[in-house]
Amino acid sequence: MDYARHEENRMKQQTNRNRRWVLASRPHGAYLTGNEHR
Repeated sequence: MDYARHEENRMKQQTNRNRRWVLASRPHGAYLTGNEHR
């Protein structure tokens, strides 16, 4: 298994988890996430 790819996927999962937590804790989270994707 490619270790770098595995590490990248792990970081992505951590980021998604953090983003969900931010969305849950902030009323304007959806607006902030929309800006991230540009």
